[in-house]
Amino acid sequence: MLVGSTDEGRKFLKHAAHELYVWSKCRHPCILELFGVAIFRDQIAMVSPWVENGHLRWFLSQNPQANRCELCIRIADGVDYLHKNGTVHGDLKPENILVGKDHTPKLTDFGNAVLSEYTLKFTHSDTSSSMTMRWTAPEILSEETKTTQAGDVYALGMVIFETITGIMPYDGMKDVVIMRRVLSGIVPSRSETHIPNGVEQADRLWSLITRCWSFDPLERPKAWEVKETMEGVTPDGLLANSSYSELEEKEREV
Repeated sequence: MLVGSTDEGRKFLKHAAHELYVWSKCRHPCILELFGVAIFRDQIAMVSPWVENGHLRWFLSQNPQANRCELCIRIADGVDYLHKNGTVHGDLKPENILVGKDHTPKLTDFGNAVLSEYTLKFTHSDTSSSMTMRWTAPEILSEETKTTQAGDVYALGMVIFETITGIMPYDGMKDVVIMRRVLSGIVPSRSETHIPNGVEQADRLWSLITRCWSFDPLERPKAWEVKETMEGVTPDGLLANSSYSELEEKEREV
């Protein structure tokens, strides 16, 4: 981020101060640690540990056999921590979740985060939001409200969907089509391959995901509920009694 006396420099500095303040409040295994801040050649940088596995989508592409259910539990735990401490992340998506050496997901990028109570005050910055509409709740996309905990849970549902299935929400669709679908309450379709119908844990998972996507924010679960429900879902349980599970078993035997 540029630092200087120009309007742009002041705007970026204000935005950085906001992100630093929110991030500095976080202490949790599933939140990327903030070491500090550095300024070099008129650039300001937030310093954090190097995370060798990259972001969630990249990690899963390189480690397809990773325990996706456990990743979802830990991500929900991180979101729950933020919410219980009065913080809204505001931009939850796979690119903002890094994966550590021990496969622990780390939430990062608090540029859009909101604290319910500030002990320091920042004047408003008009830095544009970096939210991606694939993960943005309809009430936020329509600008009826700003980022909320319910909006985080909507995004969490999208993250869980992609983590389990490997399918990006609204994959292959243009932004204008995605916006129309989100604002109309049209959500991604169930992947029978990864979340088979008629399998107890898979049905429970799909019910949870669709609750996260409820058009009415008041009908969405809390982050702690998402975590607790995910704790009852396992990779083996998702595929129990499914033809896909039988096929995988045959492949392992070969």
